Amino acid sequence: MDELREFLKQLDAEFLLLIHSQLERYTGFSGSASEAVLTSSGQVFLFVDSRYHLQADA
Repeated sequence: MDELREFLKQLDAEFLLLIHSQLERYTGFSGSASEAVLTSSGQVFLFVDSRYHLQADA
């Protein structure tokens, strides 16, 4: 995630939207129905469907 935070700073963007294939690369989360938002303040919001709640909580 540090690599993504640095990329966000370079873009001078407010947020990055990560799709499921990017999530697996950067976090190891493998749920196919998932997205995340990384904000410039460092917050991460993970969006998954109900099949992945247990994996997301881990």
